[in-house]
Amino acid sequence: MLVATLGVVIVAASADGLLIEYSQREPIVTRGQIMVMTYATTGSGGLNARFFNQFFLNGKRYGGTYDFSAGPNVAYYFAISMALLGLGLVIGMFHDTKPTLTKQESSSSSQRWSSGLWKLLHNRGIAQLLAFRFAFNLFSMISGSPILSWVTHLDMGWINITPRLLFISATMYYGRFALQWNWRRVLAVSTFSNIVLMALATFFVVCDVSRNAYLYSVLLVLTGIPVAVINLIMGFLMVEMAGVGYEAVMAGLWASIRDLNVPIANKVRSWLLDGFPATMSLKNDAETKHRVAYMHLIAFAIQFIGLVWIILLPSQKIPLALMKQRGGATLFGVLVVLGYVALMAFSWQQNLELY
Repeated sequence: MLVATLGVVIVAASADGLLIEYSQREPIVTRGQIMVMTYATTGSGGLNARFFNQFFLNGKRYGGTYDFSAGPNVAYYFAISMALLGLGLVIGMFHDTKPTLTKQESSSSSQRWSSGLWKLLHNRGIAQLLAFRFAFNLFSMISGSPILSWVTHLDMGWINITPRLLFISATMYYGRFALQWNWRRVLAVSTFSNIVLMALATFFVVCDVSRNAYLYSVLLVLTGIPVAVINLIMGFLMVEMAGVGYEAVMAGLWASIRDLNVPIANKVRSWLLDGFPATMSLKNDAETKHRVAYMHLIAFAIQFIGLVWIILLPSQKIPLALMKQRGGATLFGVLVVLGYVALMAFSWQQNLELY
């Protein structure tokens, strides 16, 4: 499992680095279209996988309701086939443009690369973007206790599908018409809309206004639009932030900050659960509803407060480039490295505690 996880991480970082490299070759006016097509393609693949689980792994022998199902190995056959297809495409179509270096040249090149990476990390603009990524994402991840057990006749399979239905369409629309929109305004409106939709879906259920599965699902479907826009803006920032020769490492740093926020968000969530204990599966009384409502009010309030971090965000590509030209200081690089190490240490500590 460790080797498989390591392989997934290496492939993901390399693919993101390649995406950034090709995106940076686009004209600045249309830059982002390659990323839009890539995100739409990966989103379609993920949606197809969820449809497969819903229709072919939801038979009675799996505890579902359908009369038909696929064998337990079919999904693995599909996964292996796609992996082999991808491997073949990489071997047959991808050509690395970097020249082969001798041992002496390789050592000198590594030193220059490390020096360039350190220079990039202590750039003020890069440090500001990484701080935004950490703070904005952390505040967005705070949530209350799950309320799905209170929704009547809810199909969990469709809940995994419905939020993605508008995701791909919104991604394509943004890439066609909105590449020059103001990032700050779009991110603020999209995040606000997502919070409002999730709050409506949540409090309709908690306050017993409507626990209908269809209404709940419709509200979740609508969140696909703001989520797609937020995802794209984060991708645009990743493309513009990375320097030439550092595409993959900056993509890995950008993505891992999001993942390293998960233990912190889970810790905050556990504090909320301890502060407002509620056994939703056993009780549906007024006291339980009040505790759950207070918990979600605090969580959504934290998400709203997180909008303030958008002030760290440049409005578009050119302002971001100008921000990177301001220079920097060693202090910024030290803070980036120490902050990342602290996140890693906290993540390991939490994983060992839960092991």
